[in-house]
Amino acid sequence: MADRVATLRQDIEKTDRIIEIGPSFNPLVPKHEGWMVSSVDHADRNGLVEKYRNDPSVNVALIEPVDFVWTGEALSDSVPPEHHGTFDVFLASHVIEHIPDLVGFLRSAEVLTRQDGRLVLAVPDKRVCFDFFRPLSTTGDVLAGHWERRSCHSRKSLWDHFAYQGVKHGAPSWSRDDRASIALSCTFAQVATLSGKWEPGKYVDAHAWMFVPSSFALIMLELAQLGLTDWQIERIEAAEQTEFYVWLRRGAWARAAARTEADLAAERLRLLTATMLDLDDQGRQLAASRANRLQDALLGMQEAAARRAEAMRGLAARQKELEADLARVQDALSAVRVSRAWRARSTLRRILGLPLTPADA
Repeated sequence: MADRVATLRQDIEKTDRIIEIGPSFNPLVPKHEGWMVSSVDHADRNGLVEKYRNDPSVNVALIEPVDFVWTGEALSDSVPPEHHGTFDVFLASHVIEHIPDLVGFLRSAEVLTRQDGRLVLAVPDKRVCFDFFRPLSTTGDVLAGHWERRSCHSRKSLWDHFAYQGVKHGAPSWSRDDRASIALSCTFAQVATLSGKWEPGKYVDAHAWMFVPSSFALIMLELAQLGLTDWQIERIEAAEQTEFYVWLRRGAWARAAARTEADLAAERLRLLTATMLDLDDQGRQLAASRANRLQDALLGMQEAAARRAEAMRGLAARQKELEADLARVQDALSAVRVSRAWRARSTLRRILGLPLTPADA
């Protein structure tokens, strides 16, 4: 956990003015540590305390005051205008995937930050969290959410969120090298009940968007090319489990204007290809995957080759032993040939008219 926090804070100074979105009970830059941070959440501190009061994993005493309460309007509208364009860092951990209108979220980040401000995100990686079985979101999906001005999740998003949740070892996230089998976390009856809570205009929490690092980069590229966001990825980094991290700055529009059609096509194709490779990495978590079967076959061949090599080494050692025995026999025969007894035996054979053996020559 400490490494994760350090990673997300690495470019942030205590002197930066920060706005953290949805810190809930676990802020990345707590006020009590001296960070110059304002927080935005879906409830005030009393509401968060009440929400988590019966959760044994949460120390509600550590929940900090909430500066601005977000009630479903554009995120920037929940912050008074005098704060617009004043923040150096816009920070959000596991928030963006819950936002019904992702484009609106990115635009709010532009409104709230300075022109040279930064956007820092921790984003669930569908390869290593409960979104494992859900298809990747596309730019088209994101555009639909924006065009419809969604403030709550669609009925489809709600169904998919509950219907295809996966767990390993009973946990909703896992490490990248975990090859354990995946189980569904909800029964079909539970899915029907939970998704049935959908009502027009009512927000029920769910993941609206599913990403791997390359697919997220592709969406950001295409949104910028459409003129819908000025954020561009500065760097992107996969964590050891659960998530990936993204650092963004302004300048995407200028880059889009300078980009040729050929350059755009090449970059989109590169990211699409990288996305498929990301998904291939995900598929390797499944024991029945073709990659795993080939890998198992290769390991079997390597083990068989190792056994054959060991057998050959044994045969070579035995051959050396036999060659040594033969040399000793030959030495003994040579000694016999020059002895009197050997000569006497050869003479006796001649006297008796017996044939000489090769050794008697």
